Amino acid sequence: MNEEKIGQKAKKFFSNILKNGNLQTDMIENLQDKLYSKEYFGTNFSVLTKQINDDNKARYYSKPIFDTYYLTNDWYSINIEKLNDFVKISNKKFNARSSLNQALKDTNIDLGKLIAKTALFVSPETAQYLKINNTNDKYTWRENCKRKESSKGKKGYADDGIYLDDNTIANGAIKKALGYDPKEFYEYEVCHIWHKSCYDIRYHTSIVNLVLIPRSIAALSDFNIDIIKLLQYRAYELFNWYPKTYKIDGSDFKPSQPQKPNNYNYEWKEPLPFNDKVKKYIDNRKIKKAKVIDNSKVWENILNFIEKNEDDGIIKNKDGRMGKLVTRSDFSEDDGDYEAYIICNDKKVYYSENISEILNDGWLLQ
Repeated sequence: MNEEKIGQKAKKFFSNILKNGNLQTDMIENLQDKLYSKEYFGTNFSVLTKQINDDNKARYYSKPIFDTYYLTNDWYSINIEKLNDFVKISNKKFNARSSLNQALKDTNIDLGKLIAKTALFVSPETAQYLKINNTNDKYTWRENCKRKESSKGKKGYADDGIYLDDNTIANGAIKKALGYDPKEFYEYEVCHIWHKSCYDIRYHTSIVNLVLIPRSIAALSDFNIDIIKLLQYRAYELFNWYPKTYKIDGSDFKPSQPQKPNNYNYEWKEPLPFNDKVKKYIDNRKIKKAKVIDNSKVWENILNFIEKNEDDGIIKNKDGRMGKLVTRSDFSEDDGDYEAYIICNDKKVYYSENISEILNDGWLLQ
């Protein structure tokens, strides 16, 4: 379908659904948001607007499609799949997400208060210490790592050397940056403050882009525009940060600086403080360690694991030592947070969170 036909389909659909009153107030508001429109339609401008000026008039149809609402003309072949998905959802008889959002407005229930009271952010001091100790001057916990597409590929290293995560690393990053073993948290879910930034290596493990929210309400950070903007402003308030650009569906998106929400009067849970334990977690991200496996049964299990693991590679150190590279930690009972291991014939195990740190330490794949 060419761009003209997609635009005509969009005009017909939004004109009819607005005239028939089948779009609830919250969705109409979402469609006037640039970020929401980019994430859910792939357009570079908000799907709807009431404000036409010299800067944007070229990107909207000249006449309103309903009342005072103008529709963007920024439709291309890449947008058709997302437009079709929205049409299908809109035709559903019952939409729980829209019903919930509308009920919240009708009853004046402010879920922002729940988020503020329960969300766990790292402290600005922690963020600054991590940034100073990173070679790339970023807030990333692990470099060259991003969220894998849910329907594509598998967890692990891609051909380009980027590690594809299922959120495990991001989850461990925020919990360690809070100063605790990940096992100490129950029913908390890691959420990305800038939703689809998780597919960008600059922001997937950036601790200023992560927050822990109780699982029962965590989905709000993906779908409720008020909560999304609330979290984005809180991160800006704490860290004076927001992504200047990040990729959404392969193209660069430049978000606006977060604005203070109306009636912003929340009692936020204090960020957990920077302390020696946080410092140790940050410092230990890149430390190579060696341990001797003196338990014959454990060593036998390791060897059995290596034999079955198709992802292993033979690796050699500059001093001539040979070993086996393992990029999983299934066999380890007490070092499960590490990603890369070298198993040597002298029954020593070298391990690190980042495979590049091992390779930079003189080990070369054969």
